[in-house]
Amino acid sequence: MSNFSEEQKKSIIKKHHNKFQKSRLNKIKTVTLRKLLGKNPYLYASRNISTPDKLINSLLTDFLTSSEETMFGEDFFESLGLEISGGVVSTGQGTDFSIEQDSEIHVYSFKSGPNIQNASAAQKQGEEFTETSQRLYKTKKRFDPVRIHGYGKTSSLANKKTPYRKIAGQAAWQELTGCSDFHIMINEVISQESVHYTASYQEEYEKKLADLTNQFNLNFPSKNGKIDWSSVTEFNSGIKSKGKKLKS
Repeated sequence: MSNFSEEQKKSIIKKHHNKFQKSRLNKIKTVTLRKLLGKNPYLYASRNISTPDKLINSLLTDFLTSSEETMFGEDFFESLGLEISGGVVSTGQGTDFSIEQDSEIHVYSFKSGPNIQNASAAQKQGEEFTETSQRLYKTKKRFDPVRIHGYGKTSSLANKKTPYRKIAGQAAWQELTGCSDFHIMINEVISQESVHYTASYQEEYEKKLADLTNQFNLNFPSKNGKIDWSSVTEFNSGIKSKGKKLKS
């Protein structure tokens, strides 16, 4: 594990948080009406959403929120874990980075939250660690496969069903940094930094919201100001609407 001063740790956190915020802002720019209308139309109708502006706002918010967990894991947690631990990028499939010590090699597969994997996903993760272990066999060092989570309390030792350790939250960051309160430091830093990104994100969001609402009204004219759910549902699920182009 690498030794960084407190100021260096904060600087590293800021750097990777900035990376995430840029991805978050760029994600808004990639959203299309077609992507939004691929979501469950029955769910939104059941919420008693009746006007186009409210529908697009709800669709856009949900779409972006569902994307952010993945982006946060990839652009913040994984890259932060790699740098703050002094590890190196892993070449093994299904693994992210490794830390080599005198007598052992720790190989990490980084996940964002402590979501419960189904049996097939857990089996695949085990197979990926096994492949990496075989590749590193010549080093003659003890192989320590670890599935690590950026937050939560998941913790378990390797066993027959899951041949790898699982650690999360405080335990995870303490293992990577040697610092018992690094998990607290992360939120202290990003909560202070997030204010710098709010205005630009809101500006881009409102611009995209207006554009998508105008496009929706062009393609799905309202009836007395209300959403024509039949045309929206037909576009989402109708046989004849497959490949239909939207006016812009």
